[in-house]
Amino acid sequence: MESLKSKLQGYLKLVSGETSHFTQEPASKLPLYLRERYDILTSKIFGRHSLLALNKYKSNDVSPGDYEADATQLRLVLGDTVILVIESMSSYDRNRLVHLGVPFIVPASQIYIPMVFMDLRERQPLPQPAGGKKLTPAAQCVILHHLQKSHLDSISMNFLANKVGYSAIMMSKVRAELEATELAKSHREGKTIVLRFTYEGKELWEKARPFLRSPVKKKYWVQWKNPIYPALRSGISALSHERMLSDDRIPAYALWHKTFHQNLEQGLFHGCRTPDEADACIEVWTYNPLVTGGDHKVDDLSLYLSLQDDPDERVQQQLETLIHTMPW
Repeated sequence: MESLKSKLQGYLKLVSGETSHFTQEPASKLPLYLRERYDILTSKIFGRHSLLALNKYKSNDVSPGDYEADATQLRLVLGDTVILVIESMSSYDRNRLVHLGVPFIVPASQIYIPMVFMDLRERQPLPQPAGGKKLTPAAQCVILHHLQKSHLDSISMNFLANKVGYSAIMMSKVRAELEATELAKSHREGKTIVLRFTYEGKELWEKARPFLRSPVKKKYWVQWKNPIYPALRSGISALSHERMLSDDRIPAYALWHKTFHQNLEQGLFHGCRTPDEADACIEVWTYNPLVTGGDHKVDDLSLYLSLQDDPDERVQQQLETLIHTMPW
């Protein structure tokens, strides 16, 4: 089996283009538990002399707090910042270590050295669409409706257009997008063109994720005492409704961009300059949240996409739980 040291050398070669050479450092000054847990090496990384602490054991049972304590003790004893080299790490632990400011490398996956280099991809990076393109809101809406509300396989494109509230012309563009990304195929049945997804359930979600984006176009602070339908709970407000997470002081609601402007013109709510004056935060969505969501809150997959870049590790932990508990 390839050693952690070999994996580290290969990864650094990949991200820096240079071959790293390691020198074993004496560890006699370290407490016994640190000598047993880490091998101390030195190397030049991105042109800088660096101290590395290679974890000798599987790291699944070590908490981010333990790693922070180890990094602090290593720095105090060795007199310099030490980069922890860890076999594997969950995205939650990664976010936690970044939040704590602990430098680390997970070979072939992630690297965080503040002020020098960062590569925070997952261990198995999602493939990127050709040219970095994302699906249009209409195509994304079709996929999320299919995954969560009602199956859209083998129905006519005209019926599909009525189902999701888009024109027949737009559905032609959606069909072309889904075929180009190999997420669906279409075929003719008599005079009717029908759509069939290439994957189902969680597999479709995983294949589609690289092409999906946050539905939130813009956010507005508004004075709206009692938001009512068609406004749906969104953001942290929606996540906290079903998860062990505190709601924001100002609740968030989602509205389709067309509905937002209509309601604003009708005086249903009024914009305000600062959050201190607001009763609610309105998320203006690129597609209609009613097509994918329920009666009171937005759908779970759109919620995930809207919060996937939130820096709060508690939010990321709850999002992971949300996906794991989806009734695929």
